[in-house]
Amino acid sequence: MEHTETKMDYTSRNKYFYELNKKLVNEPRSSSLWDEYWSNKKKEHYVMDYMTKIHIVNFVERWINTGIKTILVAGNGVSQHPKLLQYAGFQVTAIDISPYATLFASAFHLNTYDISMKFFRNLNPQKTGLPYGELTDTDDDPDDSSMYYEEVKTLPKRNGGTLEFITGDFISDDMLVTKPFDLIMCYRTLQYYSGDLLKKACQSLVSRLSFNGFLMISVTNHRHIVQEISDLLQNEDIRIIDDYLNETSTDGKRCQLIFET
Repeated sequence: MEHTETKMDYTSRNKYFYELNKKLVNEPRSSSLWDEYWSNKKKEHYVMDYMTKIHIVNFVERWINTGIKTILVAGNGVSQHPKLLQYAGFQVTAIDISPYATLFASAFHLNTYDISMKFFRNLNPQKTGLPYGELTDTDDDPDDSSMYYEEVKTLPKRNGGTLEFITGDFISDDMLVTKPFDLIMCYRTLQYYSGDLLKKACQSLVSRLSFNGFLMISVTNHRHIVQEISDLLQNEDIRIIDDYLNETSTDGKRCQLIFET
């Protein structure tokens, strides 16, 4: 089904998404509701705002150094994190229940200026194999520095990166995503689930982790869900950690829970 954005003023838009979010809480696995949600989001702004709030760049260097190769992004929406991770050399699978979101995420043009300067500029090239740390120009507007922009456009990727976008339900579509993953990211998704469905979602994520796999989950606005998820994961023998970047043991399946305000 083709979706077009509904034109709304600021107050009407807030009310509209408030009501739509209530529907999504009741039917979080409705692909049609999620198509409606994403077709009416201001997606270009959302994509960049979302990516700068979720600082995966802080983790990339550690993921490279600890041997993580395969990554699943569960409930990806329109996020461009999968493309950043592919660019950094990981084998990435992104799954979302919304056909609209999957199509948008895969088709969205994320240029190498965004990749290098906005997200990877502080990485250590000696430790990661990514050359971004060598760039010293701090001009945030590529149009003001055409020579620098040409340099950025030719930056090499780290070898080995792959990416697949999949439309499906990560809870039930087991045959779509079968392999175990070294890392699973599930951001801003599980707060829509509750009860048995939340339990199934957590079990589904855990079942796809590799032997020493790592799970990163974030939720927004509902702090009590963090504790519910923590309890469910510990029942699945997942070790909850507070600070992944500084943990000393990488043995066993682990999870870091992030609460976003």
